[in-house]
Amino acid sequence: MPFTAGIYNQFTCTCLLGFKGTFCEVPPAGYKYHDGSFFKFYATLKYNSGAVTSCEMNGGRLAMIKDQATVDFLKNTIFASVTNVYVWIGVRKISNVWQYAPTGFSNWHPPMEPSGDGPCVEMREVWNYEWNDLPCNYNKNFLCEIVIP
Repeated sequence: MPFTAGIYNQFTCTCLLGFKGTFCEVPPAGYKYHDGSFFKFYATLKYNSGAVTSCEMNGGRLAMIKDQATVDFLKNTIFASVTNVYVWIGVRKISNVWQYAPTGFSNWHPPMEPSGDGPCVEMREVWNYEWNDLPCNYNKNFLCEIVIP
């Protein structure tokens, strides 16, 4: 039986939350693809916990930056038309240990970061998108990521 309307060989395909199309190839509105993930900048101010919830409600997470190529993609694509970026990302300190993407990539602003200011992390345009640790109870814009399994 040929593939039609999401059915192949009598099986129905289920898309990730927010994805559409016959082959689930259409991401949720505003998401852009890079190296196995879709990213979206939200120009909405939220505490870190609210940003986490918003990303999860859209099938994603706060972005885990895995390498410099991802930073460059975000800077040149996602943030290209945005100024004064201070955005929550998914790096967190849990039980005194920083939780990075599986690659172990970090992009702290030298020489003072991480300074011990808090367990949450923002990425700052004024520091060339390097990272700053701070308490989680600041209102910031945020960056969501949907990882394609």
